[in-house]
Amino acid sequence: MAIKKSKPNDLDTLRGSREIRTPDELELYCQEIKTLQRLQEASPSMSRVLYMYEFFVSGLDYYLVTELLGQELDEWKQNIDYFTEKMAIDICRTILKGISYIHSRDVVHRDIKMQNILFPTTGDFRSLKIVDFGLSQVLDADETTRDFCGSTGYIA
Repeated sequence: MAIKKSKPNDLDTLRGSREIRTPDELELYCQEIKTLQRLQEASPSMSRVLYMYEFFVSGLDYYLVTELLGQELDEWKQNIDYFTEKMAIDICRTILKGISYIHSRDVVHRDIKMQNILFPTTGDFRSLKIVDFGLSQVLDADETTRDFCGSTGYIA
């Protein structure tokens, strides 16, 4: 397991730069936690997204207890000697299954990039996980989003 601790004002400033002063306000404005709760499946091994075991507030700090993941897909890519078509197929299939699941739960990730795809175990493409839901948004069936967000180097 991994534990991520953050202070309220460390939250993503793209979400309005509102200062958070109470645990209730923190919970209200912490999109990543809400999204991870929405995406939970029965088992971390079944999920294609980061599995959150627990979330709690202590004082004005928030803590996410998640599964422990390893290497980023980007880092892995830079350290391999060869890359086959089979590897590309396995990676794409796994990522697309994850995105399909996310969309089935009415969530848009909005920051898919190689640094947000992690291996629980090195080199097992079927176990890749999508992480970092800080910019994600839950949309109703008839709702759309047109926010300008994401990582600058990856925006088309």
